[in-house]
Amino acid sequence: MKNAMKTATGIIAIGFCFLVLQHTACAQKASTSADALLRSLPLTFVENRGQWEEEVHFQARRDGMTVWLTRNGWTLSLNRKTVKRRKGGKNADEVILDTVAVRMTFEGASERTRLLGKGKRPGRCNFLLGADASKWISGAPTFQSVRYVSLYEGVDVVVREKDGFLEYDVHLEANADLTAVTVRCEGARSLGMAQDGSLVMDTALGTVRQKPPVTWEVGPGGERHPVHCRFVLLQDNRFGFAVEGRQAHRPLIIDPGLIHSTYVGGSGAENAAAVALHQSGDTIVTGGTDSSDFPVTPGAYQTILKGGTGVTDVFVVRLDSSGTRLVYATYLGGTATDIGRGVAVDSGGVATITGQTFSSDFPATKGAFQTRAPGMGDAFVARLSADGSRLLQSTYLGGTGTDQANAVAVDKSGITTVTGYAISRDFPTTPGAFQSTQNGNYNVFVTRLDAAFSSLIFSTFMGGSKYDIGRALFVDSTGVTAVGGQTGSPDFPVTRGAFQTTYVGPLGFGTDAFAAVLNRTGTSLLFSTYLGGSDKESVSAIHMTNQGTVTVAGYTLSWDYPTTAGAFQTTYAGGTTIRGDGFVTRLDPTGARALYSTFLGGPGPDDAMGLSVNSAGIATVSGAAGSGYPVTPGAFQTAFGGPANLGNDGFITRLNPGGNALYYSTYLGGSSTDSSAAVVVDSNEIATTAGLTSSTDFPTTPGAPQRSLSGRLAATITRLDMLPKGITRSGVSTRACAGPVVMGVTRMPVSPDLKFAFTCINAPPITVGYLILGLGRITAGFKVLGVTLYVNPAHPHIVVPVSTDSVGFEETSVPLPAGIRGAQFHCQYLWHNTPQCGGAGTYSASNALAVLIQ
Repeated sequence: MKNAMKTATGIIAIGFCFLVLQHTACAQKASTSADALLRSLPLTFVENRGQWEEEVHFQARRDGMTVWLTRNGWTLSLNRKTVKRRKGGKNADEVILDTVAVRMTFEGASERTRLLGKGKRPGRCNFLLGADASKWISGAPTFQSVRYVSLYEGVDVVVREKDGFLEYDVHLEANADLTAVTVRCEGARSLGMAQDGSLVMDTALGTVRQKPPVTWEVGPGGERHPVHCRFVLLQDNRFGFAVEGRQAHRPLIIDPGLIHSTYVGGSGAENAAAVALHQSGDTIVTGGTDSSDFPVTPGAYQTILKGGTGVTDVFVVRLDSSGTRLVYATYLGGTATDIGRGVAVDSGGVATITGQTFSSDFPATKGAFQTRAPGMGDAFVARLSADGSRLLQSTYLGGTGTDQANAVAVDKSGITTVTGYAISRDFPTTPGAFQSTQNGNYNVFVTRLDAAFSSLIFSTFMGGSKYDIGRALFVDSTGVTAVGGQTGSPDFPVTRGAFQTTYVGPLGFGTDAFAAVLNRTGTSLLFSTYLGGSDKESVSAIHMTNQGTVTVAGYTLSWDYPTTAGAFQTTYAGGTTIRGDGFVTRLDPTGARALYSTFLGGPGPDDAMGLSVNSAGIATVSGAAGSGYPVTPGAFQTAFGGPANLGNDGFITRLNPGGNALYYSTYLGGSSTDSSAAVVVDSNEIATTAGLTSSTDFPTTPGAPQRSLSGRLAATITRLDMLPKGITRSGVSTRACAGPVVMGVTRMPVSPDLKFAFTCINAPPITVGYLILGLGRITAGFKVLGVTLYVNPAHPHIVVPVSTDSVGFEETSVPLPAGIRGAQFHCQYLWHNTPQCGGAGTYSASNALAVLIQ
């Protein structure tokens, strides 16, 4: 795509629902178990390697339908099989096969159109036809979808399956002419429009119905603004599309919820290790790169790779809220190996990065705590200006051995806390610290620096007589610090009455996970506990509430990792000798009891790597997952796309507050190896994740800064709304005490589903309100009671009384009866404020949701 067109993007998606098949061929019961199995398999697009005529690029089959994809469209071959019974039963029944072909052609399509298979599946197809073995075709690859690249100027089309139906998305880049997209239908007796806006093609076997396009724009903060898109009937059985009221500067996105996604990398390899989100919606990511052509921006602090070939520098990238522009991208490092492992951002957009450097010339600033490299590899802490052009502060942090920092937190005044591990026995500690001398081979360290990085506020070891690593860090508003990681020490410092006081992992290089909380001065432990079974574990991410509740995520190889009754997954699902299952465990403020503890995984290798927890206690986890990982219906990517055996996709998963159900879970990846190393969820409940990929077909969005893989590995930055199919967000939320009042759902709206429910977070605690559900919506909303409501009171509606709990959370069950598939309604929460939150006599309101029942 042309760079000049990357200022705004658009996607219009039209989902096919082949009702002719659903009511005829698809309604027949499978005659054999093998037939039933084939019907349950996902639609697969097989590449033409010579087994079909030259004009066919891909083919797909499902039940009574075959799809032939050619350069400028596709042909649907629809079949209906009937059996004519012969009298007397002496002769075989007569099978009658009725067939009709419907051809859909994009008129005026470019001669330069290319068809690319996306999301390679593990299986291949062989075509051993005829007696001449030289003409046999073997190893034809199969894909999850096919992308028509440059079908028109600035227009791509993606053909795919979703929930058993064939769908296609029309992707428009900025300034692309939607009126040029014209589709001619051949083989249909007539083309018409249903009352609900569906496009109906009448064929000899019945009707083929295309649902109305569901379309919205994305604002600068990630919020959704619905835009009306409709079919336009043209002469001679042709149709097009029209979008009303679109703002060209906003991205236009369609279900299933990918807001923006991009590669970031050069011709070498990149790995994104950590992500932070600025209040503007900009994303800051750090990691390591060995690419001499990493896409640095003009005026960035460091524009060349100092390490040379095969040596990594830190990279720091700031991506704007629309996902279309790099605010800055810079190297950071010296002439040896350097890598970023943690990042935090303040309200002014200043990024603080930590990690490890082996460079004697790593850029340290005058007056810093350590301006020279003290060891053979040191931790570092560095701070960049908001535009990435200046190094504000930077210091080494270490002793004469090897040390590494893995995570960082910064408070409002700039005071900075880091954790990692220290092999150096002379790693700097402070008088009165919890543990001023090192035990064993290496220990965790926790260090707090002043805002200028000139002195230590406190610095302490934490560990036993073996190996201990700090991997995760969270600092609350009072300065209390939660640390998580792994330990191989049977004498790691745990507190009396802790959840698990005994090391149970293997000796040698085995480890248990641990979670510990230091007081705000770093002089004593509030609690510390092992977390583990008979094999290896590690905590990768940690969160702590203002009340002291601690949630950790990580990986385990132990079948007997401690889980709680009723948790989402209480049984170990397997994995490899390297990674087994992920886990999420929540501890009470004393560290004595697990509020919940669950595995997260399937039979493939899984690892929970990132964690974000909101005020309601909903945990969002990211990581790397193999095949069989639990995903939810209607999620962005429900099929594993990576290679078999040790391959993995990234994932994003949301657990309900009780840890006994999934609100949302999706894969995120292409046909090679991918991971989502870190995740942060903003105040609108939109997830941003960073990781790595070696996939050439990692999902990206039109207008992204980089839409293709340039080297062996690339960093990835992805923003996802975590709403399932059928749900679209609109309007704005009132801010209450804990942040925007945000409405969500517990699952995809399917008819029937008696357990479907709405959720609301950040509402005033212990108050009453109303869930408003109606058949109409006012796009701009209307002001009433000091808030904006979007459900149209002039249309039929109902009001359901509701109430919040002590943290302002509500989950309202709305059973969906049978027989209402295709119906749409709109909904919103309205809350009475309290004297402590908003003031008595005032109100707050959530965003609105549009619900299309599947």
